[in-house]
Amino acid sequence: MGVFILRRAFASLLLVWGVVTVTFFLAHLAPGDPVELLSDPAMRTEDIEALRARYGLDQPLPLQYLSWLRALVAGDLGTSLVRQRPVADILAEAIPNTLRLTGLALLLHFTVGTALAMAMATRPGRRWTVASDSVSLVLYSLPAFWLGLMLQFVFAYQLRWLPSGGLPPADLGGAAALWAELRHLAMPVFVLGLSGVASVARTLRASIVQVLTEDYIRTARAKGLPARLIFWKHALRPASATLITMLGLGLPFLLGGAVATEVIFAWPGMGRVAVEAILTRDYPLILATTAMAAVLVVLGNLLADIGYAWVDPRLRRAS
Repeated sequence: MGVFILRRAFASLLLVWGVVTVTFFLAHLAPGDPVELLSDPAMRTEDIEALRARYGLDQPLPLQYLSWLRALVAGDLGTSLVRQRPVADILAEAIPNTLRLTGLALLLHFTVGTALAMAMATRPGRRWTVASDSVSLVLYSLPAFWLGLMLQFVFAYQLRWLPSGGLPPADLGGAAALWAELRHLAMPVFVLGLSGVASVARTLRASIVQVLTEDYIRTARAKGLPARLIFWKHALRPASATLITMLGLGLPFLLGGAVATEVIFAWPGMGRVAVEAILTRDYPLILATTAMAAVLVVLGNLLADIGYAWVDPRLRRAS
């Protein structure tokens, strides 16, 4: 198991390095110059060149890459060109907000999705099951940005039941702070988690149905074991291995969906910071958010691989 984890961890490091390297060159080769956005129209050419030299943008691109990679290995993420703040401080404020949003969305994914999957798998052919399957397919197909805008229009602007976005006031405490937090998170979590609920429900249901056709399930039925015992003891556990894979795949899905969700609901998370950095050509912030997202995604997949190898020893031997 230790060798398996080391191999996966080494491959994960190579993947993160590849992602941030490609992002570095794409960001720098894209049209536009961040110095032009920072400079005043009245500035002289000498001042603009001095500003470019201040941020190391006057060096050849390979030297810029080596300097940035050396600083990254040392833990220095640089300073934001636009915000004029250390990138590490900006991410330290944004990452907890994104993790809070995606964590609640993951909880919604697996609690509601698992319950729906078990209900649909144990009651095949019923009207409720067919309707749930159709509804889950529709929910899976809904674009997050469209659903977010519709919910915002109805519940924030028409009914005025929920705030349109942002963080709750910082001066609240106790039950009032908790209630404000839940109200501000309600729509973003619902938008981010809804399609995931449909995905978990459909995938886990298919896995349960497949397990229920196995020979050992038929043998258990032939022995006269109760259907409830067969389902909970012999069918659900093998089928639940699918959830481990979905957990690893769900993290990049959530981070991708969080970008649109955070922008729509003005949620100050990593996705919104990344969008603003791209629009302003803030190279250090673009690279830092990409690197952090890559680390989170690779970490999620690494944990999923370890969990799956723990459940199925054949995977360890094959690797």
